[in-house]
Amino acid sequence: MTDAQNNQAEQMAIVKALQAIETIKINKNVPRTIIIHTGSRITLDSLKNNKNRNHLIEEIRKKTITLEKENWNTEYTWIKAYAGHYGNELPDKLAKEATRNTDICYNKFPKSETEHQEREKSMEKCNNNGTTQLKDLQPENFSRTLRTG
Repeated sequence: MTDAQNNQAEQMAIVKALQAIETIKINKNVPRTIIIHTGSRITLDSLKNNKNRNHLIEEIRKKTITLEKENWNTEYTWIKAYAGHYGNELPDKLAKEATRNTDICYNKFPKSETEHQEREKSMEKCNNNGTTQLKDLQPENFSRTLRTG
């Protein structure tokens, strides 16, 4: 994994942890503390840097604010990687196992291709239902009366 991928994985793990915490039902009148341990100094620095508008960093900030409104106190701490912290090493182990698993296939294709496929499906569905064809709805096929004066 590259450093960028590693940091994204760390950030996504934080987002997922905060999402899980949002579902915990505990008396809101009691102060509660969340301590997030991460091996990514870049993530911690990014959270402190208000100029950083990375999507995952913004998501972490939003979730932290939401939890603070629910009387949660959130702390972020750095821990050294590969220093025997089970909770930090387990995700690394699982990620390595996943990279060796040949049954997993990650297909990436451009958004434009997805849009094209959805447009084609819609046109086919529209034509099969005997409704107005999409080509008839194009602007050049509309007759408009413009009133002036």
